Amino acid sequence: MDSEVLELMDDIVKYSSIYGESKTCEKFESRVIKCNNALFSLVFSKCIKSADIKTHGKIVLDSGNPEYNFEFARDVKGADIIAHENAVIYSANLLYNFMFARDIKGANIKAHEKIIIDSGNAEYNYLFARSVLGADIKTHERVVIESGDLKYNYMFADEIKGADIHAHGNVIIDSKSLKFNYIFARDIEGADISAHGNVIINSKNSKYNYLFVSDVKGADIEAHEKVVINNNDAYYIDELKKLTGKGFNIGNNEIEIDEMIDKKLDFILNQLNGKTKVKKKD
Repeated sequence: MDSEVLELMDDIVKYSSIYGESKTCEKFESRVIKCNNALFSLVFSKCIKSADIKTHGKIVLDSGNPEYNFEFARDVKGADIIAHENAVIYSANLLYNFMFARDIKGANIKAHEKIIIDSGNAEYNYLFARSVLGADIKTHERVVIESGDLKYNYMFADEIKGADIHAHGNVIIDSKSLKFNYIFARDIEGADISAHGNVIINSKNSKYNYLFVSDVKGADIEAHEKVVINNNDAYYIDELKKLTGKGFNIGNNEIEIDEMIDKKLDFILNQLNGKTKVKKKD
């Protein structure tokens, strides 16, 4: 039905451009109203400035559709903003409560905000705090922290002025996520580099230990290097050598990286040629 409505509305707009809005309303509006279709009334009111805004507005209100009520309030001159706002609030739809508070002048910020806070949704609490003038930053922040959502704790700390870096950092640290501990330490001013670094070190993951040394100012370089060396990971040992410009002690012998790579290549070639039997792991 929606596609048919929009297609028909295109024809009505073309007619209006030729014969004028007054004749368009006289000829078609009563039948548009009889359709009692919220989308039809919305687009008719948006496109035909002399439309019966009150009657079309009631059709949109009665539909309870949060998207159409938001658009009617935003786009239709003379719309009953408060009535359409109440429809959006009553719907408890997170997207359109957020958008109404952000985009509609004179919106009841506290009413929309309560919907967002009560939802416990990390994404919309972050968005509301970031984008809505007059938002209760600390309350939205608490919701994000309590959610434990790593992405939005990182983004809140990164983008919201006055964010509690320590609290968001603890969420990340407690998660033991290598990705988020690395990017939090890398990007967030005031992050606890040592605590995030310990998560990476304890993981014994060569890639993230290398990245931490490479990208995080104040990292414990020797501790992260030690992990990579103990893993005997030739690729990341080589990358660390390029980064720091030094060789590393492998076991008890000072071995140049190229020599280690040569040995590993020889080993792989021997395997492929059947000269070395590889013990299967259990």
